[in-house]
Amino acid sequence: MTEPAADADMALWTPEQVCQALACRRSWLYDQVQAGRFPVIRLGRQLRFRPAEIATYLDTHTHVVASEPPPPGPARAPRRRRRPVHRADPPPT
Repeated sequence: MTEPAADADMALWTPEQVCQALACRRSWLYDQVQAGRFPVIRLGRQLRFRPAEIATYLDTHTHVVASEPPPPGPARAPRRRRRPVHRADPPPT
């Protein structure tokens, strides 16, 4: 039987470790946890995270950037030019 501390599946990360791994702010992480969008384990008031669940979260929330530019949108109508304002000559002094 293996020791629980030596088992990689049992490893838990602190919020600081998650923020360092994701290069995110602690406030963002807490907002995601509070909204129920980020997997978390609560140990009393402490938050802990499983690295495997974080990897799964990243896999499901990864957006692929298209290599081609998006198709052009609808053509815009040309802007109308303003007519120049003709001012009267200033009164003679």
